[in-house]
Amino acid sequence: MAKVADKYLKVDPWAIIEEGFDPERNRTSESIFPLGNEYMGVRGYAEEGYSGDSLQGSYFNGLNEQLDIGNHYKGIIRSLRYMVNAVDWLYTRITVNGEQLDLAKSKISDYVRKLDLRSGTYRRELIWHLDDGKILKVVFTRLVSMT
Repeated sequence: MAKVADKYLKVDPWAIIEEGFDPERNRTSESIFPLGNEYMGVRGYAEEGYSGDSLQGSYFNGLNEQLDIGNHYKGIIRSLRYMVNAVDWLYTRITVNGEQLDLAKSKISDYVRKLDLRSGTYRRELIWHLDDGKILKVVFTRLVSMT
């Protein structure tokens, strides 16, 4: 990726839209398409699994790891806190005729990732071309409720 960001997101007043899947930008896109509420946050990763470079993450408010440093000097922190990645509650695997959907290995087209800021939903659509010639449209919609 260049020092000056390349324009790869579609301009829309109420949505962030990515058209086409680029493995080089996947981790960046995962951080641009998160969902969250006051209790938890979820990165915009592929719930069906992706064997390429990805950083799956679900994080809960107040769930962290504390590491005591052991310093007792004035003005120096005594411990560090790290966000802990929670269980992958979105874990989904899709297999058709023995072929598993994986964005790194499967032949896909018409990939669209959208974060709708009005409804608070994250949606991904893609066309999956199977080895036996079948074509499937796959749609994922995600919501993190405020209740």
